[in-house]
Amino acid sequence: QPHAAIHNNRRMPLLYEFPLKPGRVTFFRLSQAKGRPMAVIGGGEMLKRPLAFNGTSGVVRFDSGSKAVLERIMGAALEHHMALAYGDHRAALEGAAAELGLPVLAL
Repeated sequence: QPHAAIHNNRRMPLLYEFPLKPGRVTFFRLSQAKGRPMAVIGGGEMLKRPLAFNGTSGVVRFDSGSKAVLERIMGAALEHHMALAYGDHRAALEGAAAELGLPVLAL
């Protein structure tokens, strides 16, 4: 059940605490890591799990496996934070990246 809390890093209100709902998810980021613009796109399944830590969080099973995703993120020196949307939007995002001439890093 969602409830309000104080942000644990900033010690300021208002933070909603709840686990993310299970289902298909897409991750996206426009990255400038290493001075090169690129689209970062990934997919996975948000799992039904209890709240992992304070705030709003979830546990995801990436399509490529956690080891491969970790290696790609660290190898590309990606910035933290990505957009997350429910559903599989990878094809549309890959198409947009192609139209913009952006290389894609697939997670």
